[in-house]
Amino acid sequence: MKYFFAFLFCLSLTQIFCHKGHAQIEAPAFQVIKPPATAVVPHHKDNLKLTLIVDSIFIGQKKIIPHFSINMPISFESDYIQVKDNLYLKIFIARNQEYGAKFYTWKWDFLNKKNGKFYSQGVSSYEMMDFNGSIDVNTSQGHGVGLEDTPEYVMYYYRYKLE
Repeated sequence: MKYFFAFLFCLSLTQIFCHKGHAQIEAPAFQVIKPPATAVVPHHKDNLKLTLIVDSIFIGQKKIIPHFSINMPISFESDYIQVKDNLYLKIFIARNQEYGAKFYTWKWDFLNKKNGKFYSQGVSSYEMMDFNGSIDVNTSQGHGVGLEDTPEYVMYYYRYKLE
């Protein structure tokens, strides 16, 4: 019984101090997180132009230099794009709008072609795209799936421009 009263005493002190602490803490103001200005467009277009340069590809631990670049029209999804030998991409572009800001995102399906059939090596998540940017010669971005240093790892390092 003596522990019960000690427990009640401690509980009431906790409630008093917690109540005072909450009264002093103010909730932060709501902040809208918008896409970066480089991604925002005034309105969406159905037909876009994509310039894509693939600098390197990692499959497992193997590095491939494809010497690949393409300028292509694209609407919502590309045809199968042969990057090197039996390695292909299929690109999907989505139109998005959040808090009034319009922007594009894309995801890639990494494909391997064997005996005339396409097999997916994995599909990336949607990532935001810059619009009307410039292609930086010194910087590549990576798009891929899997864990590095595993046989399932696929990573494409690339540069692009969406217009």
